[in-house]
Amino acid sequence: MGEVNIRRIDILNIQEVKKLVDKYPNDMELGSKVRELFTPTQDEKDYLKYWTCEYCGKHTHEVDYDYLGGGTNHLQCELERVSKLEIDGC
Repeated sequence: MGEVNIRRIDILNIQEVKKLVDKYPNDMELGSKVRELFTPTQDEKDYLKYWTCEYCGKHTHEVDYDYLGGGTNHLQCELERVSKLEIDGC
C-alpha cells in the first residue's frame, strides 16, 4: 500500500472533502478520488527513493541535516558501519 503523502494531508481541509463528496456521489468514484489523495505520485516516489539511507533502507527526507552522514545516509548508520568495519579489521 502507498505511503501517506503528508504534504497533501496538510493542505487538505473539510471544504475540499465536501467538494469531493458533492462532486462524486457514487461511493466507488469517491473512494477512488480519496485514495488518489493518499497515493504517492511517481515524482514523490522518485524523491523518496533518492532520500533513502543505503544502509537501513529508511527514508531520510525529514531528517535534520545534522543527522545525515555522507549523501543521504543516516549519520548513525554510517557510524555503525565504520565501527563494524574497524571491529572486523577491514
